[in-house]
Amino acid sequence: MGQNFRGNVFYRKKPEVGSGAAPLPEGEYVSLMKATKGSVFGLPFLGSENKNKFGALQQASASAWREQIKRDQYVCKECFCARGDAGQGKTICKKNSFHEKC
Repeated sequence: MGQNFRGNVFYRKKPEVGSGAAPLPEGEYVSLMKATKGSVFGLPFLGSENKNKFGALQQASASAWREQIKRDQYVCKECFCARGDAGQGKTICKKNSFHEKC
């Protein structure tokens, strides 16, 4: 159902992060996820009318957001949009060490 930048997998039947790491697929979204230390989730779960699937997505994404918010309180990042190789938008984030607190 989802995966974070560390390779931990969010399973549908167990919305918590799995203990084993899986290899991350390649692509623009995964590159962004790695660069921002974020998470990705499958769209079929987001649009699902199945309460179990959608509920699992809500639990897993809330878990990922809590981790991200906790981490972002200690590391300041400055993000901006730039033009990619094919003219598409591309997000670039850099750590900003000049701020004492985010």
